[in-house]
Amino acid sequence: MKKILLSLMLLFFSFPAGAKLFKSSYVSFELPPNWSCKQEGFENVCVNSFSKKAKEAIIILTAKKRGPVDTLKNYQAHMKKEHEMVDSQGMSYKSKVKSLKLRKINGVDWIDSLKLGSEVKTYYTRYTATVKDSLGILVTFSAHKDHFSKYSGDFIKAVQSLKVIAPKELSQLGGNFKLRNKSANIFTAASINSMPDGISADLIGNESKSGLMAALGKKGLIGILLLLIVALGAFIYLKSR
Repeated sequence: MKKILLSLMLLFFSFPAGAKLFKSSYVSFELPPNWSCKQEGFENVCVNSFSKKAKEAIIILTAKKRGPVDTLKNYQAHMKKEHEMVDSQGMSYKSKVKSLKLRKINGVDWIDSLKLGSEVKTYYTRYTATVKDSLGILVTFSAHKDHFSKYSGDFIKAVQSLKVIAPKELSQLGGNFKLRNKSANIFTAASINSMPDGISADLIGNESKSGLMAALGKKGLIGILLLLIVALGAFIYLKSR
């Protein structure tokens, strides 16, 4: 009886309250509470409801027809590199590798890497990539460096629950999912910078704004500037009297 109760307790605490299972045509994982996903071209894009405007965090899933370059060894070599990047101001910089390892998740080998600035300069991105039968699969978890700790727990639980569900035959893939061709680079294809304008603009646009700009926007700042000019004019007028 004690063993049964212990097993039930472990099962209960292993699933976060409110978590729901998200399933694409090729992979599934526990989606954190208050997150939702939708199809965007070749990718599934998941965002949270806490920061609709700033897009502090984003999860992207993509897959491609497996080609000669799609091996765990090549994925690991790609993630190991610190790539030359260009920020939203046109300045060049290098992405930084924070961690890189091969790990087994639910019986499948994945390359798991954390990088800074590999998509957007001020964002951490955790890459999880694997190959299965005729597919190359990549799931990325990105968050602004100032908020990454807020989402890291959600990301950890999602990664731990990753399961490959793709059938051996590509023709059996369900839904309207479109695969990238064999020659595509799965990492470049899934780049945040290649995502739809709304998401990309939120990520890149907010990167370069000051806190005041982000809070007020251009119209708000222009209004404040006009008030300051009026106040200065009134001060000069009163002082001259």
